[in-house]
Amino acid sequence: MKIIAQNKAIYQRLYAAAEKIKAAAPWNYMRDSYMWAVEHPQTGETNYCIILGAIGEVFAFVMYEGEEGWRSFENLAELGAGGHELDGLNAMISQQLLKVEFVPTDELKKADKAALRTLGLKSGRDGKNIQIRKMSPGYAAWFLDEEDTERAEFLAFAMEQSLHVFEKVRKAGREVLFDKAGNILTLTEGKNGETEEKYCEEPQMSVAEHRPNKFLVNKIKKGLKMYDTVLFVTVFYLPSMVQEEKDAVPFHPLMMVCMEGQEGNIIYSEVITPDKNNPEGFDAAIVKLLETVGGYPKMFVYNTDKTHEVFSPLCEALEIKIVADPENEKFGVCEYMMRLQP
Repeated sequence: MKIIAQNKAIYQRLYAAAEKIKAAAPWNYMRDSYMWAVEHPQTGETNYCIILGAIGEVFAFVMYEGEEGWRSFENLAELGAGGHELDGLNAMISQQLLKVEFVPTDELKKADKAALRTLGLKSGRDGKNIQIRKMSPGYAAWFLDEEDTERAEFLAFAMEQSLHVFEKVRKAGREVLFDKAGNILTLTEGKNGETEEKYCEEPQMSVAEHRPNKFLVNKIKKGLKMYDTVLFVTVFYLPSMVQEEKDAVPFHPLMMVCMEGQEGNIIYSEVITPDKNNPEGFDAAIVKLLETVGGYPKMFVYNTDKTHEVFSPLCEALEIKIVADPENEKFGVCEYMMRLQP
């Protein structure tokens, strides 16, 4: 995290807001399922906030960014009640957020300590030092940099507004976070700098369906044959991280693996890097798979929600049946690849 003259005032505000969060200790009466929203007074952008720390292990203020961030929280919350182990891992690595965590001194990195020195602050003796990180799907939790200045400013604003929420919840309980219609408490700043409250609808879990490029679909139909066969496919993140350059943000490799339907032997595998972790990148990877195996099957069998997300648009366009069977023994290859991780 690099603090320079141009953004120093923003980080001073950010750290000051974090100190107020720590002093308020909202984790003493709020659970991580308590969520509220903060709306940017100029842009209208809405982010969603929670507090961690009720069980006494991780203490943090977390701001999920936009609708994508909200969905990443909801996906993780849904899987907390059960689901495939790989779906849980995929959801954890797919978070879109900024967080301020309060950590012991020995967990501070060089960049954290440098930020404190630049701001004229010292590490705390209470074991709750400020540590700021960003997370995006596929990437490790990492330091903010110069291009994140606007995000840091929004984070400071969200924490300042959230102090108002803490007091309301402490007095009246969780019920104040939603109205009778189920709309979420949303805070913003009024014309005179005061906190304004309103209740707004939460985002929808469903997103606009991706439709593969028609040219690409026609190219597959004309250049490849459909075979009366079944292939097993899986897409999942590996828990280990890769850092390609010294200052680059480490990422979790996203694996795409295909097994033939007889013995379950691997016939194709590819690492999807974060820059290709999008619908178009997924389509390109699937086309490469089909070209490698010399055609496309009548049916794909899959094991994770991520696999369905990746494969279903192109499967629908090509009229390939796609069926879930997460307990099939052929997917034991996933566990094997996990064990190979350093």
